[in-house]
Amino acid sequence: MDITTPRRDLTGYRVLLVPNLYSISATDAERIAAAARSGTSVLVTCFSGIVDAHDHVRLGGCPGAFRELPGIRSTPRSSSREL
Repeated sequence: MDITTPRRDLTGYRVLLVPNLYSISATDAERIAAAARSGTSVLVTCFSGIVDAHDHVRLGGCPGAFRELPGIRSTPRSSSREL
């Protein structure tokens, strides 16, 4: 097990854990996506990829920068009950 950053070379990793990586640049998010495309299993936890490197919220819903990774879908929910 290694603790690293997306700025490093991610080739050779079989699994990447992306826990609460709230702020990430488009370049670093693409490195993680490239690792996934090459066969690395990527587990992204809540609040990862929500804002860019300048703390600007990514539009288009969760999971932000990682919404294009295969298998990740987000469905907006609202309560059907009125308070």
